Amino acid sequence: MRSLWILAVLLVSMWASSPAMAQVMTAGDPEIRVVEGPPVVPDEWQTLETPWLTMYGPDYELQALMHLADVGNEALPKLAAELGVPIGGTVHVVVAPTRGQFMSMQPGRVPEYADGTAWPSRGHIYLQRPAIRSSERPIEQVLQHELVHILLGRTFAPATPPTWLQEGAATLLSGEYDGEMSMLLVQAVATGHRPSLTAISNGFPRNEAKAQIAYAESADFLVFLREQYGDDALSKLVLASKQGAPFPAAVRSVTGEFLDDVQPRWRRRFHTGALSWFTLLSNWEMWWAAGGLFAMVGLVLARRRSNARLTAMAAEEARLDRLMAQLFQRDEVG
Repeated sequence: MRSLWILAVLLVSMWASSPAMAQVMTAGDPEIRVVEGPPVVPDEWQTLETPWLTMYGPDYELQALMHLADVGNEALPKLAAELGVPIGGTVHVVVAPTRGQFMSMQPGRVPEYADGTAWPSRGHIYLQRPAIRSSERPIEQVLQHELVHILLGRTFAPATPPTWLQEGAATLLSGEYDGEMSMLLVQAVATGHRPSLTAISNGFPRNEAKAQIAYAESADFLVFLREQYGDDALSKLVLASKQGAPFPAAVRSVTGEFLDDVQPRWRRRFHTGALSWFTLLSNWEMWWAAGGLFAMVGLVLARRRSNARLTAMAAEEARLDRLMAQLFQRDEVG
């Protein structure tokens, strides 16, 4: 029993030490004005025109440009269909060769920790070349994340999409919402930080750690809506929000229920274990670590059993020695 308790403590410690998810900030104008056109790039750079994307980068990144173009051209129509929005024209993707160029080429200010940016008013996406990226997230995910921002930004223009909707959709549809991100919610609930849909609908926190939880909350709520109300729940939510419905009204247009009735059912996922089981089943790194822990516990138990057997054998040998000694004693007396 004590061994199981120790295992539980080790697993909790491992969860607590999991690396924080990479945060992608999408920079955009307060009010989007569509001014699409190609970005300004060095004359010696490659320009690769493809059906939906035009790629820009240095010669030595041509292979990466072609790969990302393939990923983007395949993903863009699917993302548009999921959101229920038109593509709206060419997307220009710049792959910057250095961190300095990535920052300096932006049309406006972006956070220092930005890994990729999207500018819907211009139809521009800026990425860092794979070799200089510090983030562990696949660059293909970053590209798809930013493509969602482009699609929603164009759809809502000249207004700006709600942060919770665009970040939740971008996180979900790019495949970033996984076991590691869901653990943020499990940890938040376990430490008393209950997720609030109302809070994230009013804007994301400036604190990076809290913003990470907001990303996960937004994505998980969209997962919940799709599971409970059908695959078209996201596109219905986009349409209602585009038409000006505030958050509670947009949710009601999808669910037919008031937010106060929907939110408790969503929160129940954290208490019934649905989200925890999703976390356990989808986090392979955790399973590998847990497997190692179980193996260690197994070795300890096997050693204990071996020691117990040795102790029993020693006791049996001692008993036999005593019996033999008694027999010899009787022979001598006789």
